[in-house]
Amino acid sequence: MVRKFVNISSIDVKKTKSETIVFNHEYRIAGTADFIIDNGKTFDVYDLKTNKNFNSSSKYNKFLYSPLSHLSECEYNIYSLQVSTYAFLYSNMTGKNVGNLHIYWFNRETNNFVRYTNPYRDWE
Repeated sequence: MVRKFVNISSIDVKKTKSETIVFNHEYRIAGTADFIIDNGKTFDVYDLKTNKNFNSSSKYNKFLYSPLSHLSECEYNIYSLQVSTYAFLYSNMTGKNVGNLHIYWFNRETNNFVRYTNPYRDWE
């Protein structure tokens, strides 16, 4: 599956850090980013998802809790917040600027990845 991702994403494996632990002691938060691509002054974050469903809106018209209550409770928004958090943490660790954020969901029915480009939700 990782080979398939590398082939379709066109990432430069020489610039790629995989399974990178990102953290912030002040906020007492940490996580592991699947792939961080170092572009010099900027970096990109890629996260792979293999869950069965990947919805971009809530089936039941549910929303996240305040202060994120403007966002539908769905995989797209939750994972978008996750990659933005990874980006925030890595930026604070390195002083580099956030570039592109991507989620690649593996669709089991088609046996292919679907790419979702995400905004940097730094204010959220």
